[in-house]
Amino acid sequence: MKSGFPLKRGYRWLFFSLLLFLLATPVNALIISDLTVANSRNYVLAYFSLNDIPYQKVEEALRHGIPVRFRFQVELFELRRLRPDRKLLIQEVTRIIYFDHLKNVYLIHYPGTTHPIDQTQELKEAIKMATEINDLPLIPVQQLRSGKRYRLRVRGFLEKMATPSLPSRLVGVLFFRKESQATDWVSIKFRL
Repeated sequence: MKSGFPLKRGYRWLFFSLLLFLLATPVNALIISDLTVANSRNYVLAYFSLNDIPYQKVEEALRHGIPVRFRFQVELFELRRLRPDRKLLIQEVTRIIYFDHLKNVYLIHYPGTTHPIDQTQELKEAIKMATEINDLPLIPVQQLRSGKRYRLRVRGFLEKMATPSLPSRLVGVLFFRKESQATDWVSIKFRL
């Protein structure tokens, strides 16, 4: 008796493999790029940016009054042989974008810093301000030992922020299906 499935056995494997690949590939995969470590006279500094942002969905959420938060987890480890790595730093960096309907501008807020609120009329510029992290002080240079190896790793999140005026179901329909989108961990090893 013949199977009702029209594909031959060899093609079935190819078809299901392709289907599985397409289902497993994320549509909007956020990426951390340009991760760099440098040092100033006093601090170890980090530089990185978040890319492949779904601009249309971000703009749609902002225009509906839903703030968008970009959150970054930063961790610094001292690499050790035959023992677990020693965690030296866990830091979180947050940037929030709001849209002011009266002035027709995007506001970029930097919680936890003394940086003033920035504003721009262009969404791409607002996202660039929120997602490019430059001169992020991590740890005083004197706390690191010369000749030792260290690893800096970073992960980013794009999150919607529910407001009391909008029901959470409506927020989910307007923005992302999930509460947030996250990148994979990106790391860089360095010596002092």
